[in-house]
This record gives sequence, structure tokens and C-alpha cells, in this order.
Amino acid sequence: MSTTLSRVAIGGALAVAAPILAADQPSDRGWFVEASALTVESSGRESGYVYDGEEPGRTIGGGYAFNRHLALQATYHRFGEHFATDCPGPVCTAVPHEDLVDLEGLSLAVVGTWQVTPKIDLFGKLGVLGWDADFQAAGFDDSGNDGIVGIGAGFALTPRWRLNLQLERVDFDLESAGLGATYRF
Repeated sequence: MSTTLSRVAIGGALAVAAPILAADQPSDRGWFVEASALTVESSGRESGYVYDGEEPGRTIGGGYAFNRHLALQATYHRFGEHFATDCPGPVCTAVPHEDLVDLEGLSLAVVGTWQVTPKIDLFGKLGVLGWDADFQAAGFDDSGNDGIVGIGAGFALTPRWRLNLQLERVDFDLESAGLGATYRF
């Protein structure tokens, strides 16, 4: 019985995965790199970090497109230095209530793309961000893992180059918006 169940499970997984992993054209799959310039601000929820949007952030990443609709992407996020006007719980007694926090992180996300026209794509991201926050005045470091979601639109300049406009949100009260470019190999 377990052999039959295994075969059914493997066959079902292949049936579901085949359309996802099959490329529309060979040029639709392959490696890519991406870079963006961002504005970074708090979303207004309660958090230990309050980002003022005064210092721009940036990202650089890359990944692999399995086809026109599905990609896996790893990205380095440099969110910049911002004032932390609320003190994170565990360090409230040791940290001044207004400190400069330097935030960066690495994310791994699944990217889904929908082609609206031959030149315009809409995309969404869902993943996890491992982040590190360094408080300058207190000399304290904080880190964690949070979910990251994003949406955006891309405009194809050439078959290899695309301009992107994107919005991202991290669970711990961080929102970023930016303009970037993607190059496909």
C-alpha cells in the first residue's frame, strides 16, 4: 500500500509541477541580476523601529527564472540608517529612546510574474528576510527573521533589460518603495 501511495504522490507532484517548470520558450528561463534604489519608512504599526525615510536604501540580488511565471530570488537589502524613536523591549533600560539604527538583511523569495502586454509585467514576491539592526548610541545589535512580501511592475526595454517599480513590506513594520533594473543572462 505504501508503494502505491508513494507512486500516486510522486505522479501527482509531477503533474502539478510540470506546467510550472516548463518554460514557454527557452529564453524565458535563466539567471538574472537585479538592483534597486529605495525609500524606506515605517508603516505606522507599533514597532521598536521607526524609519524616517530620510536615507535611501538599496538592494542587489539575483536569481533563476524557471519560466516566464516563476522565479526564485536571493537579495541583499541595505535599508540605511534611521532614527529608532521607540525603544525595543529588551533594551529599553540600556538604550537612549532616540538612537540611530543601521539595518540590513538577506532575503529569499519566490517571485510570480504575469505578462500584461509584451512590454509590461506585473509581479509579486513572497519570502523571508533575515535582518540585522545595529544601534549606534547603545552599541546593541538586534536580529531576526520576518516575512517579506512585495508587488511591482516591470517595463521591458530590451529582451534582456527591464525597469522595475516595486513596493515591499517586512513584518516588523518596514515599507520600501523603489525603482530598479533587472538584467537577464
